[in-house]
Amino acid sequence: MKYIHIEIVEAEPTKASHSTEKITEGEKGMLVTCKSGYKHFVPKKVFDRRYLPIIPNPKLTKSDVSVSQDMVDRFISDVDPTTLRGKTTLVRCRLVNGFEINETSTCVDKSNYDQSVGCSVCMERIGNKIWEYLGFLLATADHGFERPMMSPEVSEIEE
Repeated sequence: MKYIHIEIVEAEPTKASHSTEKITEGEKGMLVTCKSGYKHFVPKKVFDRRYLPIIPNPKLTKSDVSVSQDMVDRFISDVDPTTLRGKTTLVRCRLVNGFEINETSTCVDKSNYDQSVGCSVCMERIGNKIWEYLGFLLATADHGFERPMMSPEVSEIEE
């Protein structure tokens, strides 16, 4: 059975102290420390694809576990606006994890159409969705789950 593992960790740059099957001694990477205290080396190329930096929101001062506009902006990989039927803007936004968000904005009268206005409206909506998604991800990483979500195999073992 497959699982999703989400947790806030601390990490600092380091080099591998020894070689293994997949790691070369001296290879650049990060020393990752989990909440449990468990530490392990993660090669830089793996770390960069699997770990999302938490960029604190400068407007909040009580906790550094929050979503910031900088995080939202960095999560956007590609934006592709298109005009449909001369009065609708469709914005396809690809995120750094490959997920796509699509939004549309339509004006009433074609003579008033401006793609940049439609794109701004769509990007505000997309930004709000990303903020919400990152909030969900961060809350899960920070707090875990309020109740166990056991797999059938685990609950069978306990009986």
